[in-house]
Amino acid sequence: MTRLRRSAHTGARRSCALDNSIALAILLLFPLAAAAAPASAPVCPLPARVDHEQPKPLPSNDPIDPHLRDLRSRRMPGTFPIEPEGSPGALEALTGVGEHTPAVPRLADADVIADVIATDYQPYFSSGSSGIYTEFRLCVADVLWNARAGVDLGPGARIEVFRLGGAIRDAEGKTYRVKYVGSLRPLLPGRRFLVYLRWDADSQAYVLVGGYELARTGTAANLNSRNTTPSKTVSEVLREARNEAAGQKR
Repeated sequence: MTRLRRSAHTGARRSCALDNSIALAILLLFPLAAAAAPASAPVCPLPARVDHEQPKPLPSNDPIDPHLRDLRSRRMPGTFPIEPEGSPGALEALTGVGEHTPAVPRLADADVIADVIATDYQPYFSSGSSGIYTEFRLCVADVLWNARAGVDLGPGARIEVFRLGGAIRDAEGKTYRVKYVGSLRPLLPGRRFLVYLRWDADSQAYVLVGGYELARTGTAANLNSRNTTPSKTVSEVLREARNEAAGQKR
């Protein structure tokens, strides 16, 4: 009887040792299986930061439909082709066109309010090279307000903001520059913004009507250079926008 008990006890120990050996082999062969699951990639990866807007050449391959490109190119007023910087007829500012933006962004002026990452920008000549407009490319991280019926703007959506003005460098190295209309600062890549956007049916793109740059330090800088109100934090501007949107939905 005693021998049977010892045999059973010895077998149990051998079985336990075998189980431990198998577990150790699994850990050695498949170390990632024991590691914690990696964090999911951000919806909108942050590209390299651009501190100053530089003139860009025209793209060799335009991703926009030719008909849509023609619509957008006709949005810039002008009669004569603009001249490069340094020449007597160089155009520095637009006349006859204005962006009327409030000092503080308002939901009443916007179709969409979104937390975005600016990923790129591309300037284009308008029809007849009489002006320049720029398309700012944004990745949507979160949507706080969307009044566009039937348009789904979820996280990860890519949108374009149309802006009159910009700078182009041609193949000869000459620079053509037109100051941006209005007082809103450009949406430079590598930065996070809370943007108030209006849909422009003529250009089939969004128009910036206000917003904030959301800095990593936690401060929110108003994009309107005429703004004189006290600075706010990122949490404050996001909370205010969400509360305003929630009140509008009631």
